[in-house]
Amino acid sequence: MDSTSETSQTFEKSKNIERRFLEQKSRGVSGLDLVLSLQSDLAKLYEDISMLLRKKICLSDYDELHRILNKWDSIYSYYGLDFGNIKIEKYRSYDPEFLAKNSFKKYIRGVVIKCGMHKTVTVLVQRKVTHHPTGKQIPRNTKYLVHDPYSSCKIGDEVLAYETRPISKRKNHAFFRKIYQ
Repeated sequence: MDSTSETSQTFEKSKNIERRFLEQKSRGVSGLDLVLSLQSDLAKLYEDISMLLRKKICLSDYDELHRILNKWDSIYSYYGLDFGNIKIEKYRSYDPEFLAKNSFKKYIRGVVIKCGMHKTVTVLVQRKVTHHPTGKQIPRNTKYLVHDPYSSCKIGDEVLAYETRPISKRKNHAFFRKIYQ
């Protein structure tokens, strides 16, 4: 079976699970009960997506699979459950940093240290600067506000963000992708 048919089947599974979730939610079932009732289907979906992400697939499918994972992960984390992290091998042709270098002129790589604002996270970027008189390496930190439209970042996530037009007074970077190691 080729990866395009597997990908389309996985998208169809995700749509079916989401449709059942919304139908039951419209009937008044609590969100936690919904997530727990769909847990086995979501575990199978998680396994399918993790297998697909290890294969070479086109970039749009790769992004769509990550969007699906982020959506269900955010629903799980809202109720205090753990959906899990998918580890992506370093030999992947769609390395996030490689994509960021080729797609954007300027990007930052840092760790999320605060995510209490709506659609905004604070990212700490650490770098080392040479002190010219002594030649020693001095650590420097910079905090950036990053636009996260789906609120998919959590504290401790390593992320890539790219520079955009000013979104607000201090926010001029947008979330690109999490880095899984």
